[in-house]
Amino acid sequence: MDADLFYGAIRPSIEIVHRVLAAADVRQPNPYRLPVADSQAMAELNEESRFVAPDFDDQPVAHSHSLATLAIVAAEDYLDGLTRLFEPADTAVIYAPHPLLRACLEASGRCLWMADTSIGTKRRVARGKTETLHNGWTLRKTKYGADRSQYDKDLNRDGLLAAARTLGFTVGREPDRGPHYLEEPRPGTRKAIDALLRRLGDDAAGDRIFRHTSAIAHSTLHGLLSGLAAPAAPETLKRAADPRAPLMQLSTNTDTIQNIIGVALGGYLVASTERRRLFGWIDTDWQSVHDEGLRFVLQRFSWG
Repeated sequence: MDADLFYGAIRPSIEIVHRVLAAADVRQPNPYRLPVADSQAMAELNEESRFVAPDFDDQPVAHSHSLATLAIVAAEDYLDGLTRLFEPADTAVIYAPHPLLRACLEASGRCLWMADTSIGTKRRVARGKTETLHNGWTLRKTKYGADRSQYDKDLNRDGLLAAARTLGFTVGREPDRGPHYLEEPRPGTRKAIDALLRRLGDDAAGDRIFRHTSAIAHSTLHGLLSGLAAPAAPETLKRAADPRAPLMQLSTNTDTIQNIIGVALGGYLVASTERRRLFGWIDTDWQSVHDEGLRFVLQRFSWG
């Protein structure tokens, strides 16, 4: 397909994403606003003192809220980067959109878990500390010798866990000496993406997208082969005259790209709206851009 025709076909999708992102918190003149007075987030902040303790946290609710914000900012960056892969208009990218799709969905899924409005203050605090413990466990593996000893001292995991038990949290640990957690295990990437896309009405898409994007991101043979297709008819005829002509060539199409953009946008809308609901930030402007984006997503969302 001609480059101008290709870009012209996907440009409406890109423009919808840019309109949605223009309404994102971090792009507003005053992005660091407080939760609305009667919001769930403010009610949780009013309970925060119940979960303050030495070696635990002096702002445990605010910490959990900030992790949801960090995750959605990351999702916005991945989503924006995904659309900019196709600028200038004659750029052809085959594999790069898939890892960015996965990253956007994982960040959105992490935000959804942290900002879930169906949980209360205790579980919100627990999830924030579970993220802290998971992060500490991951970073510790990069430290050696004296650096690891100092890291253990700074993290003070044992002190945090002891304080958590005193505050009434249930402490668990992942199998095979994995990270500790409070109240419930941290969902892995596949479960986080699955929970996100179930909100869009597809109970199986999460697993399929996780497997497909992982195969490409990790450069497995079947993942890389998915970006190849048989040449168009004129090239096939050329091979008959020249055996050195390629059997396969790199290939993508507008349906694939629009579907990737649609799935990434859908996951972002689910997570961002849940976070806004937590903070009481659902207004008519957001609702309007959300509805426009969601109409596009439901037209494009397919991952068979």
